[in-house]
Amino acid sequence: MLSYLKIKRSAESYYLSEFQSALYLSRLLKGMLEDFATDEKVMEVTEFFKANTVSGTDRAVQMAIESIKTNDSWIKREKNLSSLQDYMEADAV
Repeated sequence: MLSYLKIKRSAESYYLSEFQSALYLSRLLKGMLEDFATDEKVMEVTEFFKANTVSGTDRAVQMAIESIKTNDSWIKREKNLSSLQDYMEADAV
């Protein structure tokens, strides 16, 4: 999360000074973003990388966004299952 915030705050200068290759940056971005899990983060990451494109990282960003969406769906599904389980346990008593 902190590395994402650092990149977000100083996008262009950070990219240019820290990375010589889009391959390294792609790996970093994917690893850094794939643990987010809300619709808000999907929108934030999408908008940020639309405004701050870096050649060679498009696929990594897209994969990270897909991971965020999957995580969000998984959490929503688990909440629904938990609610159903609570209902079933209450009904059984």
